[in-house]
Amino acid sequence: PFTEVIARWIKSRRATRKLLTMKMGRMNSLAASTRGGLGTRSMRIIKRLSDTLMVDRENEDEENDGNVQDFDRPSFSMYPTLVEPTEDKGGAVKYEDDEGSLGGLSRNSFSNILDGEATSDDDEDDDDEEEEVHDLPPMVEWSLRMLSAIVELPTVDADQLGCSASKQKTLHDSASSFETEGGLSGSMQQSRKLRKLQQTLSLVSFDEVVVEKVAKIPHLVEELLLIEDKAARTRVFDLPFMHKVLFHEESLGDGRWFMDMLTRGVEHRNEHGSHRIHHGSQMSLNCGNRSARSPSSVFQSAGLEAQDNADAAVFYLESISSLNLVDDLHVSHSLRSQKGSHPRFANSDLRHFRKKRNRLYHAIGGLKGLIRTLCVLEGDLMSRAVSTPVIQRTLDKKMFSPFAMTQALYNGLIHVIIVVTFRLGPGPAMLHLSPKDKWFCAQQYLIANMLLMACVLYCLKTETQVAVAKYSLSPRLFWSDALTFWKFLDVIPLFMIIFCVIPIDYTLRNRALQAGDEDAAIGTPFSLRAAVVLTTPLLWLRILGHIKMWNLQLATFILSSVEIMKEIKWFLVVLLVAMASFSQMFVSLSYEPSEDMRYQSFSLQGYLKAYTMMLGDFDTLSSSSNPSLAFLFIVYTFGVTIVLLNILIAIVSDAYASSTVSSKKLLAQARIMFVSEMSAFNNFHRMKEEGNCGSLNTQMNAGLIGLAAVLTQGFVWTVEAKDEQMGYDIARGARAYEAFVLFAAFGGFIWFMRSSMVDILLATWCPKGRPMTTEARAEWTNKYYTGQLYDLFSNGIDFLQENDDSRLLRESTESLYDGSSDAKSGAQMTKRRLYEMQKTLAGSRKDLKAEIKHATEELTMKLQEAETSSNKDMAKLEERLTSTMENMISASEQRLIQALSTIMGKRDDECSISLCDISI
Repeated sequence: PFTEVIARWIKSRRATRKLLTMKMGRMNSLAASTRGGLGTRSMRIIKRLSDTLMVDRENEDEENDGNVQDFDRPSFSMYPTLVEPTEDKGGAVKYEDDEGSLGGLSRNSFSNILDGEATSDDDEDDDDEEEEVHDLPPMVEWSLRMLSAIVELPTVDADQLGCSASKQKTLHDSASSFETEGGLSGSMQQSRKLRKLQQTLSLVSFDEVVVEKVAKIPHLVEELLLIEDKAARTRVFDLPFMHKVLFHEESLGDGRWFMDMLTRGVEHRNEHGSHRIHHGSQMSLNCGNRSARSPSSVFQSAGLEAQDNADAAVFYLESISSLNLVDDLHVSHSLRSQKGSHPRFANSDLRHFRKKRNRLYHAIGGLKGLIRTLCVLEGDLMSRAVSTPVIQRTLDKKMFSPFAMTQALYNGLIHVIIVVTFRLGPGPAMLHLSPKDKWFCAQQYLIANMLLMACVLYCLKTETQVAVAKYSLSPRLFWSDALTFWKFLDVIPLFMIIFCVIPIDYTLRNRALQAGDEDAAIGTPFSLRAAVVLTTPLLWLRILGHIKMWNLQLATFILSSVEIMKEIKWFLVVLLVAMASFSQMFVSLSYEPSEDMRYQSFSLQGYLKAYTMMLGDFDTLSSSSNPSLAFLFIVYTFGVTIVLLNILIAIVSDAYASSTVSSKKLLAQARIMFVSEMSAFNNFHRMKEEGNCGSLNTQMNAGLIGLAAVLTQGFVWTVEAKDEQMGYDIARGARAYEAFVLFAAFGGFIWFMRSSMVDILLATWCPKGRPMTTEARAEWTNKYYTGQLYDLFSNGIDFLQENDDSRLLRESTESLYDGSSDAKSGAQMTKRRLYEMQKTLAGSRKDLKAEIKHATEELTMKLQEAETSSNKDMAKLEERLTSTMENMISASEQRLIQALSTIMGKRDDECSISLCDISI
């Protein structure tokens, strides 16, 4: 009965949402038909239509007459009566109830509203206040709590089960004999015992049946996530029973409802207000109110409600990630079957939990469009999503796939080639523009420029394909990614290279052809120098943007710099204002009229002087005799050099500290953008294989090859002109032949990279020409190719979820003893239990070596300490023995001296002691 209550509530709730969606569609059509927005007349029409969505609660109570409601029809007192759509003779859809009215509104009154006649109660409805809404019925929450209590019942131990099984067999045989012999009274009594024993046997699997039945209720998790009262939603998902339901794979289903919630949270930001009503109605089930929501409130809260959909989806990811060992039914059975007050986790429990959790994580991470949808969420929601272990596990899996590793390797090689060839080709070429130059190297210029343009065109083609795939999947995904800083850093340097190469090549060729002209220019134009200077740092920053997603510390350094620039943007405004004002004040006070120097209202020297003073240049007062400059100098140095610069240090320190704390979150944000581009590249080639791209790819290849041929011809003409200028005797057509060979070689190199990436992506690569199945090919690639790449770069690659056993055991133990009478003793045993489990889990060779090394170091240190202590004790003992012997000897000497003095004081006739006796 508890599961039936929950199922009927969900069925009624979804039926009501379907009705609201149908009627909101009519409101959308009315709003769309109004030009220039919604006027007063249209607002009243929509207001009146929205009023018809609700019915009076007392009328429904009278119709129900206190009887049990029919749950096949959503007629809860908190929901409106359904209005079934019908068709008239002309095929038009009508929404009529049993009385023939249009959702509680008569045809005449509806036509009057369309004609512009407002009813008298319109103004009264505008003054109605919206009552507090509780969209989670107490009966549903109580049912969930009862199910949680039932599932947490103690489990029958093994001895009782074995005894029950034997008794069950005996009773079953006796019951059969009684039925055969016609003994009615005895058989009834033993049949009751048999049924009781069968119920006892079923206690072991009863909670599994309950959890599975509840998890299979359609749209259960979705409707619970869409509860508007967040406190009630938190109470529901904190129940142990809901944890077990979430851990069951049936609760996710096919995952479409989860992707729909994320999509609704993204699409509402690009829609017109009239279209947002449809998405807003997905959660606007405020049917417990006696007054309907006004259209203005629908328009205002549509975006907020759609945002709540995305928030609910992220809350689901957080709930899934917070599951621990206790939430596994198998582990729960094992713990409850153990005797004693302190149950322990076994290795089999951890393996079973990992297996089920990995299947659940794989099902969530395999949802189509998950990563690209998370990329376009708002900043806070995306940060919360990428912080969950389920998303981090998905990112790790995609990052260390064969295609991702291959793409990273080739992209890194392309970036290095671009930087090197740019400094070998157009970089030095602009310094050889003089007609009298004799140091120009033609082969270096030709090879570097051709390889540079080949790599640039390859990158432009990749960016174009990714952009096309993203736009075809979601225009919002395309624009949100195109306007980011890192995308600018990927694309702008490519166009800057083209802007440098073509003008430098053109200028170099013209200067070579004008070698005999005395009026020809000799110097290098400043525009070319500026273009090369601006392009060089962008290329190096592009390399940092490529490698930032592989290492945790590197990602923290790079992304924290971006975060610091965001934090100090308003500080820079204040600093610039202070510097500008003081620089103009210095110029006004220090300027002296003269014939050689003209006064400038905005002096560059004044701004430079203010900047150098901020950095510690205190020579300003020595060059001026104006006493007012001293006071201005003191104010400036105190306000800018001391106060503002210390504020800058504090802001930078706080920003870097916060970035260090959330380093994994920053790394996950960097990786999710890379995985999104990788998925878009994958989708483009899937579209090309399926024939959905048409001739786009062919046109793109033809255009790029034609552009490459034109640029190659220009390079050849430039090199031939420089050869003629410098007097080299080169056969005509030799440079063209060299260019053709280079063009074919570089084209083959690009084609090999491209084809190998696509083959790995589409799983069509066969090693050593052997035919293989898709599964065998994927296994071979993962085993050899990806493994070798990972071993090559293993020292610089970090996982987001490398080993979470410690966290898992700690959370499971805390959850196990939470709220119990043995909480204190359980907390005392937590450390020892965690140590035992961690010692058991440390089975890898690397961990064992580390432990042995650590133990050896500790033993060595203890031995050294023991040796030092023993040496100190021996030294103290020697000192004590020495001092004791010295005291004894000195005491003996004193007694001997006293004895001698006594003897020597006696008379000679009374004492005759020989020298030998005295010695003795």
